Amino acid sequence: MITAILGAGFSRAISELMPMTLQLGKELRRADSSPEELARIPEIATGADLERWLSRIAEPQPFLDEASNAIGQVDFIVATKIIQQVLVDSQEKVTRGDMPKWLGTLARILHNSRSRVITFNYDTLLEQALSRVLTDDLSEQYSGPIPVQPEFHGDRVPTIGVRS
Repeated sequence: MITAILGAGFSRAISELMPMTLQLGKELRRADSSPEELARIPEIATGADLERWLSRIAEPQPFLDEASNAIGQVDFIVATKIIQQVLVDSQEKVTRGDMPKWLGTLARILHNSRSRVITFNYDTLLEQALSRVLTDDLSEQYSGPIPVQPEFHGDRVPTIGVRS
């Protein structure tokens, strides 16, 4: 059995439309924010800067007072909503096009070998590729409606259509 560990570079390999962490940080500063909110968003020079900042504001910090921690929580909610929208928009653009041939091949190998896949990606491009490949493969073998439900773990179970 194969265990594959995938990071953000994987989504970028699927399409250059998928943002890397540094680009997501820059989107936060371009989003419609009040001057007060923008002042609280640090300059994001690297992807690690964004991850460190989000990690710090996601949870109350013992060295900050209650008001400062509450502001951090608000900033975290605003930042994650912006990041979510950027990722959803990017993913929609990518999935309108054809899937790269190598991705279909990889999806088949992962499925046929019953591999475990650990991904740190925020998008569902791999899950969508698996669903598309499984649906296409089954529709070539059978007639009638084909329910396809690959096994996914975690909070992001993609919606999978049924083809006939």
